Amino acid sequence: MKTNIMKIVASISLLAPGVVAFGNKAEAASDKQGTVTASALNIRQSPNTKAKVLGTLYKGNTVSYTDYNSSWVKLTYKGKIAYVSKLYIKGSTTTAVNPPVQSNAFKGTVTASVLNVRTSASTTAKIVGTLKKGTVVEITKSANGWYYVTAGNVKGWCSAQYITKTVTTVPVEPPAQSNASKGTVTASVLNVRTSASTTAKIVGTLKKGTVVEITKSANGWYYVTAGSIKGWSSAQYITKTQDPAPTPTPDVKPVATDYKTMDIRYPSKVTAQEINDYISKYETYTGKKSVFSGQGQLFITIGTETGINQLILAAMAIHESAYGTNYLSNWKNNLFSVGAYDSSPYDSAYMFTSVEQAVRYQAYFLKSGYLNPSSWKFKGYYLGDAAGGLNYYYASDKQWGEKIANHANKIHPFNATEYTNISIMDKTASAIALPETVDMFSSETKATANAVLSVKGTIDGSEVTTIPQGAEFTVLAKYNNQWFKVEYNGTIGYFKVNLSTYKTYFQIKNLIRTADYKYYTQVLENDVPVLANGQTQVYVNGQVQSISTSGTEQVYR
Repeated sequence: MKTNIMKIVASISLLAPGVVAFGNKAEAASDKQGTVTASALNIRQSPNTKAKVLGTLYKGNTVSYTDYNSSWVKLTYKGKIAYVSKLYIKGSTTTAVNPPVQSNAFKGTVTASVLNVRTSASTTAKIVGTLKKGTVVEITKSANGWYYVTAGNVKGWCSAQYITKTVTTVPVEPPAQSNASKGTVTASVLNVRTSASTTAKIVGTLKKGTVVEITKSANGWYYVTAGSIKGWSSAQYITKTQDPAPTPTPDVKPVATDYKTMDIRYPSKVTAQEINDYISKYETYTGKKSVFSGQGQLFITIGTETGINQLILAAMAIHESAYGTNYLSNWKNNLFSVGAYDSSPYDSAYMFTSVEQAVRYQAYFLKSGYLNPSSWKFKGYYLGDAAGGLNYYYASDKQWGEKIANHANKIHPFNATEYTNISIMDKTASAIALPETVDMFSSETKATANAVLSVKGTIDGSEVTTIPQGAEFTVLAKYNNQWFKVEYNGTIGYFKVNLSTYKTYFQIKNLIRTADYKYYTQVLENDVPVLANGQTQVYVNGQVQSISTSGTEQVYR
């Protein structure tokens, strides 16, 4: 309503600066003034979005008002009390009123079984109370990895590592819309009258095609404005046109509420330093050396490359490899126990040449299967549990998803504001090939066939011979793809069996592995390894030597 706006502005010049007049009366009993920020803001009869609309304010209008509550302000409109949404009034006090103090407090939930509350931010400070897992606390300060919390009568400092922040969102009232509309004259000449009647005085005429603003309607008549002409015209000769749709208010609802249920295609704001610090603390606490030490950036790089949340990728590797300190991590850089079976967890597992290669292989493996909607392994884009998500097919542990989420929270506490108005990393990926590594064995390594074995001329090739059940053959090597190179009756070839049940097919008589990840072939005497005084005889470069049996383990026995 362009003309009405001009009236309001004209009235302002007759009043004290910053005070808007509504009708013939300026607003009174107000202690603040403010500026309208919405393109059109409804003036309502009561503080409710469903209340009757009395009028409209427009962006840039200045009004005087008093606070009604946290969502609405009160003003006078045409001599009556009215209300507008506080969200769209940018206010400044006109009297010496102290601004409200804003609290930085937020909520959190205890994740430890029992969490100590201390007098200061130190593990040596006096304990003044304890909090159980699940307790909701109010956090008012933070310092050096500690939070000052309040829970009932208990107040003090707690380690931030064991408290997960929770974030609340404030609903936003959509901007009010004006009831005014546009129209176009369809008659050759259309009369404009003082009232909605054919007997009323004519105050002007409008030509065909004139665009008018319609502000009222009554009994088949429109009250119109076209330049300086204002009055009532027959609605029969005016076609309404729709104003452009208002720009929708952006959806500010967080796309995630916790790490366990979050779509793990959303990117994380975790830093490489946060990941490195988490590993470093574990190393300091346990005295163990992790293969992840200083490797935080690779999780961010590979997560971004494959479209997997970088923090979740790091948490998975940390959980499944005991912080990068377990046997497979140190021996084979195998962080996810890929290819490992309970029957031979260390020897069947795949070998990787670096930590980076292992993380990249697993990320592409996940994207091509468990995070691929066209795969039978797909049960959702979230960690989940036994009911759904990655946990459903990927892990037998029903609490696996919860454990990964716990690691993620300790590295970088969940914050819903980081997952507001963001887009998924919509990327597809195919599985990548295993590195071509091989374990070579002595030509004295002997095995027995427990079933008829089909021997191929090449890996994935055609059969060249078979090894009968009960026959002895020589094992020369094992490849990373779980094929074995063997010799039987002078023929060298390859076979592959399901290593989860390898004993169904074969057993090796004299192959051992030492604690420092080396394979040795034992000397056999009457088909039994030679052992004496804690020593065993083995072949080393064709020569017989004795080594300690301490820390050794039979392989494929």
